[in-house]
Amino acid sequence: MRLAPANALNRVLRWDDFKRKKMAAPSAGQIVIAAQTAVGWTATPTNLKVKAVKGSKPTVYKLAQEPTTTVRLDEPEMWVASFVFDDWSEARRDALLGHEQIHYLIGALSARDYARDFAAIAAKEYDSSADGIDDITQAMERNSEARAQALQDAYDHKTKHDPTGFKAEQAKWKTAVIGARTTGMRLRESLRTAGLIQ
Repeated sequence: MRLAPANALNRVLRWDDFKRKKMAAPSAGQIVIAAQTAVGWTATPTNLKVKAVKGSKPTVYKLAQEPTTTVRLDEPEMWVASFVFDDWSEARRDALLGHEQIHYLIGALSARDYARDFAAIAAKEYDSSADGIDDITQAMERNSEARAQALQDAYDHKTKHDPTGFKAEQAKWKTAVIGARTTGMRLRESLRTAGLIQ
C-alpha cells in the first residue's frame, strides 16, 4: 500500500493549521460552524492502465503501476472562527479541535482505503485488460471523494457541529473512526458496524 506522507494516519491537527476568520459569537441557541477542516487526497499516476505481462502464456494482465495516494490538507479552505478564542473556554476549544481531528481522520482513512484497494488490484493478474479496468473503475467509484465527503456531512449532521452539546454522538463517531485506524477495518465498515451509517 502506498500512502503518503508517512504520518498521514497519525497527524495531529493544531490550531496553527487553521486561519482565523473574524466572526461574531452566535446568539444563544444558534448553531454555527465554528471551524472547517478541508482534507482530501490525490493519487499519482492519475491515468491507471492495465497491461499485458511480458512473456506470459496465456497472456495475463496487471496494473501497470500502483498509484501513490497522498493525503493533503487544503489549508486555504481551513479556518476557525475568531470567537472561539475570544469567548470559549480552553476545554470547549479543545473539544472543537478534537471534532476537527475526526474530520481529518475521515479523509485520511478514506485515502488509506483507496490505497489498499489499489494495492490489492496491483497484486492481481487478470485474464483480460477489461477485467482489470472493471476492478479499477469499481475501486474508484467505491472510494470517490464524493463518498468521503458524504461521510464528513453525516458526521456533522449527527454531531450538529457541536462536540460539547452532542457529546454522545461525538463519542460514537470518535470511537468508530479511531477504531478503523487502530484495527485496520475499512472506515465505512467501522461506521456501519457502529450504526452510524447505512
